[in-house]
Amino acid sequence: MEKIAQFRTSDTDLIMQLLKFVAGKCLPTEGLIDFADVYSKEPWQLIGDSSKKTHYFLTQLKKKKPIDARFNRTTGNGTWTQQNKGKEIFDEDESLIIGYKRSLSYKNKKDSFLNGRWLMMEYFLADFVLRELKSKEVICTV
Repeated sequence: MEKIAQFRTSDTDLIMQLLKFVAGKCLPTEGLIDFADVYSKEPWQLIGDSSKKTHYFLTQLKKKKPIDARFNRTTGNGTWTQQNKGKEIFDEDESLIIGYKRSLSYKNKKDSFLNGRWLMMEYFLADFVLRELKSKEVICTV
């Protein structure tokens, strides 16, 4: 039985993939980062029957209201709850903050057994980049 190699990358590499996508809309690492509306599906619907341990998704955040600074992370029966404000991610020279990584956990309204069993990392660009590029895309790992 042949083992499938796992895609592993650094936080800086993921932020750079996101930056390249947002700046030029180039496709992120073909076949390794999928496009998905992460916040409209339950976590198990995103990964299907895949045997990969970590899944990478490019998705777009949706504001709760047009003038609101908060984003809607509600799925059909649950919500992704932010666990921290985010860890700073620096460029390769470690001189400039280019993005952040924050953790979220899944809370289900109907089945408390599922609460906290799904964890996700959300990678997002630094504010100065977001203002310049007017982007709402993030990379999520589930």
